[in-house]
Amino acid sequence: MLQVAVCAADVERFDPPTGRTKSTLTLHDGARFAAGRNGTGLVLPGNSYAEWSPGKALSTQAGTLTMWVSPLWSSAERSHTFLSFRWSGNRQSYFALSQGWWEPGGERKLYGVLSNQDFAFCLMPWKADYTLYLPNQWTQLGVTWQAGNPGVLRLYVDGKCICERRRPFAGDAQSTAPLFLGADRGTTDQRGRAADFIIDDLTTLPYAVSNEQMWTQYRQAGGDDRSKWLLAITSAGRPRAPATENRVMVDEGDHWSRSTTEMRRTIDRLSTAGFNIYVPCIWDGGRALFPTDKARFAAWIRNVARPEDDPLQAMIAYAHQRGIQVHPWFIVAGRPAGDYPAEFIDGAPTGAFNVQSESFRRFIADVIVDVAKRYDVDGINLDYIRSVAVCTSKQCAQDYRAEFGRSLEADWQLQQTGQVVPSLVQWNRRAVTDIVRRIAGGVREARPGIPISIDSVPFDHSRMHQGVDDAGWLRDKLIDGILYMSYDDPMDIEGVSHAVSELGGEHLVILARNYDPFDSRIVDRSGALIADYVELKRTLWPASGIGFYHYPHFTNDQASTLRARVFRDTAEVAWPARDTLSRR
Repeated sequence: MLQVAVCAADVERFDPPTGRTKSTLTLHDGARFAAGRNGTGLVLPGNSYAEWSPGKALSTQAGTLTMWVSPLWSSAERSHTFLSFRWSGNRQSYFALSQGWWEPGGERKLYGVLSNQDFAFCLMPWKADYTLYLPNQWTQLGVTWQAGNPGVLRLYVDGKCICERRRPFAGDAQSTAPLFLGADRGTTDQRGRAADFIIDDLTTLPYAVSNEQMWTQYRQAGGDDRSKWLLAITSAGRPRAPATENRVMVDEGDHWSRSTTEMRRTIDRLSTAGFNIYVPCIWDGGRALFPTDKARFAAWIRNVARPEDDPLQAMIAYAHQRGIQVHPWFIVAGRPAGDYPAEFIDGAPTGAFNVQSESFRRFIADVIVDVAKRYDVDGINLDYIRSVAVCTSKQCAQDYRAEFGRSLEADWQLQQTGQVVPSLVQWNRRAVTDIVRRIAGGVREARPGIPISIDSVPFDHSRMHQGVDDAGWLRDKLIDGILYMSYDDPMDIEGVSHAVSELGGEHLVILARNYDPFDSRIVDRSGALIADYVELKRTLWPASGIGFYHYPHFTNDQASTLRARVFRDTAEVAWPARDTLSRR
């Protein structure tokens, strides 16, 4: 396990002042010591505050600050400043860590302001109102920074980075004493913001820590991985499990195709946990996990003459025995390393095929339709069904200018600034929709009634310019559902709610991660947190399905908790049921 270095750390545990040597603490207006998270904490009711002088000044060059807080407030309407102080020099630059800042625009948002004069600040993302503090519970807040051009600033809640911002700022200033706990007195934006919380274990470091180090430190201090914003939403009551609900597990691995034993183990675990749809990746953009004369397939699929050597056929048959539908997953325009026909990749973005190539569009549709013709699949799932970036070939540039009288490269750069470029949307949408239409036509003919789904983030600006048309494809019945890739933590609640409202919840599966990435380290999420996501979905979007990405991080703890807590009762698939499908 990674051990977090604590050299040169300045830790304020708020023990009584007797024996205090490195730092000084002066209490004002009712601030007092009382029981904290570990031993003694500092209680700051109402507008009380404390002046703190750490043993060593902080520097804008680099640093890390963490603290544990527990709310005393009963309503989140007011702003609450946790810490503020001035930086040295005559720039009137300040640091602030506050729940609510620059109101009214920043009310109810957690802010970490490293330097107001350098516009170096981070805040809670998205527009929804997220609860980060629960009564009688402790939340760890953290800020870390490193000066440079650009410099980096990150804001953390309970060990997880919720915001990262890169912009230039210098490392030539030091904190000036005192630092104000529970007050905005250290800033030039003084509005009498309240404290009204308990604080404990305030730690500063003279260097920036990584995401992995922050998470490890949080866990070593006794923090768990259940998000308070999730618990606040689901605490009103546990929704009943519906009789029909898409319960999806996505699997990007190839383990099931290498061993019959592993395939059966995978299906058995999913069935026992309560899932009813399995979405295994059978085409990664360059290699098939099934025998085919349409494309390259994996080397371990050797004897194509014997059905028992076909792992996909065997897996589908066994999944059906265990009551699980199989919706094979195809990475459409994503391109792994390898040799490909020149017409597929001429001008293609890095790591992608050129969707403007008619020969590529015909090829990928043939690969996918062939599976629908030859296998007893229950659905088809399309990922990377977009251009990924923009075609850079001379032919693309000429064709685009001939049709629109504009520069393709310039328009791509323009959309990256946030502007909508209708000609670019039309250009990529026409090509990508052609792929979807070819696939839908072939699949509908081969297996009438099976659902076709895509992996997407509906109404995303960049994806729209990459040719994605979620609403149009649903309207035209080219697709039947969307796996909404809501991998962020916190989840974009407003974004998901907008998609549910506009597209219909019955068409969506809310796809969450069952792991957390911390730099190079991947940490599997607890079963309790995974079950929280199921209850979130049932609370806010009851008509939608729930899914998790992805199987290699599906732990026994997750499986047992899902079955015991939220998947105790089996559910029928909400998309067309197996016994209603026409099969050939």
